[in-house]
Amino acid sequence: MGSVGSIIQCPNCKGPAHEEFYYKSGEVYIMCDLCGYYEAHELDRDKIEKNNIKDLRLLTEEYWTHIIQKPIACINERFEKFGRMCVVETGTVEEAIKELKKNKDKIGPDKEWKSITLNWYSDNKHYSYDVETDKMIEVNVEEYTDEINHY
Repeated sequence: MGSVGSIIQCPNCKGPAHEEFYYKSGEVYIMCDLCGYYEAHELDRDKIEKNNIKDLRLLTEEYWTHIIQKPIACINERFEKFGRMCVVETGTVEEAIKELKKNKDKIGPDKEWKSITLNWYSDNKHYSYDVETDKMIEVNVEEYTDEINHY
């Protein structure tokens, strides 16, 4: 499967979001690591297999699923050579921070994680909490977007 990745405006928080378009299947995924927004327009592969459909061009809307998630926040974990994003779907931001602080001893140059941040969007503002430094900041979306576009 081939895909094309791009940076778009997040439909939820208006910050930069990652979009992956799979051009052979037509599937689209949107992920925002500032607010945790996730959207997927994907094939229902079980239904396609059950009906033995081989040509994807013959699919009607009933063979597609559309998922939208707007979580409370997202956790961005950075390791030596990669990163990952997890979402916080229940509870509060304060509860998530309290839980993340339990991992503080695992963060640092010679540790399992290089960094862990909790990002969320509230009252039309973006916030980020850094577990290692125990600091919360308001994120400047323009600077963040410029940083992403630099890569």
